[in-house]
Amino acid sequence: MGPPLERGAACLLCRRRKQRCDSVKPVCGACGRARGPIQCIYTASRRERLEQRILELESHIGAIKSTHQEIILTLPSTSAEALDMRSSCSSSLQPYSYNIESHDQEPGSMVLPKSLNRTHVPQSALPAVALSLEDPGLHRWRTHREISPEIRNYLICLFVQFRWRHPLELDVPKLLASLALPSSHPNAPNPAFVNAVLLNGALCAGEPFRQFQPVLINRIRKDLQRSLANADRLFDCVKAMAFLGRYCSGRCRYFEDHYYTSAAMSLAIACGLHTIDSLDLKAQSSTSLLDPAQDLAELGDRISTFWMLFGADRIASILVGAIPRGPADEEITTIWPCPAEYYKNGRAFLQQYGTVNSLYDFEPGPNWSLHHNPASLRIKGYAVHYHAYHAACLLAESNIRLQMVALAKNFYSRPESPAI
Repeated sequence: MGPPLERGAACLLCRRRKQRCDSVKPVCGACGRARGPIQCIYTASRRERLEQRILELESHIGAIKSTHQEIILTLPSTSAEALDMRSSCSSSLQPYSYNIESHDQEPGSMVLPKSLNRTHVPQSALPAVALSLEDPGLHRWRTHREISPEIRNYLICLFVQFRWRHPLELDVPKLLASLALPSSHPNAPNPAFVNAVLLNGALCAGEPFRQFQPVLINRIRKDLQRSLANADRLFDCVKAMAFLGRYCSGRCRYFEDHYYTSAAMSLAIACGLHTIDSLDLKAQSSTSLLDPAQDLAELGDRISTFWMLFGADRIASILVGAIPRGPADEEITTIWPCPAEYYKNGRAFLQQYGTVNSLYDFEPGPNWSLHHNPASLRIKGYAVHYHAYHAACLLAESNIRLQMVALAKNFYSRPESPAI
């Protein structure tokens, strides 16, 4: 036998299978015997990972600065109100962050945040609508198909700024790049999804935009009807209906929220989003209504979208006292979600492959291990909350039945009571 390997030098597949690895590149001995000449995936050393992470963060910050600088340049600059809006949009694209204290962590391990920089923002503190935007663009919404670039960029700024209101892990640079594409581009998002983003941005805007929210809702419905009839970009339709439900929830219209969330979940089930049981791109189902995902980031977007619907569906059913539209726990095989950056840098392969059905096993397992991330823990919280609510309802119903039986026995045990 050769010298022992350094800690963390084994390939990811051998580490997951907890088997001995000789760390031979490009294919280790164990993987070569098990699955043939397929290249193994190795993680870098701790120092290399830290250096790579620093480069990624610097690149991410540069992309955000360049993107919101382009948005700022398209905004008007002739009034004090416009300058105030510029500063508001400049801060809207700053990513929220975790306050973390970590030193020696295993590769792929999750660090629980001490605090999260998501404080409640009162309505008075929201970015004010520039008065110079009202006349040039707002009056055209009812008669023109296209929204003016100034208003569009402003609403996108608000959506990104308050994206924490939606339990969906968003890849912000990818989202902004797709929204910047012209509608004629083959990779352009569905108009229903674009209008859903603008609608949620308008929810956070000032009073002048409130009267135009029904216009956007009407456009979303028409775009969804057209897209579903032609089976056009169905995954965008799923997200559009989900965001439309999130908008209704933000307006405390919970029955409408349940309606649109149920519709989105139905389409997600038809697309097979509840059966994504692996990150292997070659193992994707060929019977799905969706084309196979081209990369791991696209596959991760589908996983995160399904679990967003799972949580929204369970919570909406509690609020309105209805039955969830989503499948039963034993029918769900989709693996737990990860943050969007995990799918981009490969850290998703380090996560456990559990799903919701194994969450309630009494045997000790990886369901609550530190190898899981905030995205999966949030979904587990939704699932446990719903089951606790369901158990409480069953207990209350059982107590009512016992009380009714006791009353009936007392009634018919009286001498003057009629015979049963």
